[in-house]
Amino acid sequence: MASPAVNAIGHLSSRYIGRRPGIEHGVTFVIDTHSHHTVEGVCMEYRVLNAQRGWVDKKMVANTWPKARFLEWSRSKRGA
Repeated sequence: MASPAVNAIGHLSSRYIGRRPGIEHGVTFVIDTHSHHTVEGVCMEYRVLNAQRGWVDKKMVANTWPKARFLEWSRSKRGA
C-alpha cells in the first residue's frame, strides 16, 4: 500500500479498515471531521469511534502525535 502521491487516506469506513492491509503494514491515519461548516465539528467523536471500531490505535493517527512529531512527519511527506 504505497504510493508517492498519497500521504493520508480519508473517508474510510471502519468496516473496511480492519480488513485492509493498512493495519498490518503500519499505515498512518489522519482523523478529521470532514466539516464544511463549524456546526459539523461534532462529527469528530463519530470519526474517532469508527477508527477504534476498525482497530486503529492512537499511535497510528498522525494528528494525535505531539506537535513536533506531526510537523516532522508532515514536512517529510511534501514532495515525496
